[in-house]
Amino acid sequence: MQDRFTPDITDYDVRLARATRDAVGRFVALDLAMHAAHPTGLPHEYLAFLAVDPRHQGQGLGSRLLRHHHAVLDADGTPAYLEATGDRNARLYARHGYQPGQPPYRAGDSPALRPMWRPPRPVGSRPDPALRPADRSPWIRLNSRD
Repeated sequence: MQDRFTPDITDYDVRLARATRDAVGRFVALDLAMHAAHPTGLPHEYLAFLAVDPRHQGQGLGSRLLRHHHAVLDADGTPAYLEATGDRNARLYARHGYQPGQPPYRAGDSPALRPMWRPPRPVGSRPDPALRPADRSPWIRLNSRD
């Protein structure tokens, strides 16, 4: 394992310290653990964050975001990798074709991180089972207020 993770972000160490203050050590440990578990040797897309405002969760917005992103990845034949941070997240990702990878791991007292991998679906294959007919349009209204 590397003893230092240096992402391609200008002034990352300074920004991380400013954002996390006294918890910077915990975030550095998390960065190192995630970097060590990250798959290598196969090009892929990394889904670092997916978030929906808690007031709007359970309405399918996360699924709609994933479907849109996966359509692009599938067209390019690109696999995807992520770490699920909870059982609910892992179930959502599994419905979208992600499969458990390595065993879950922790960085100190962090939540268990569950590595998951999604191979690309061939273009023209069966539709995503989580894709409802009404959502098959490429024009997804993510900011609808209805």
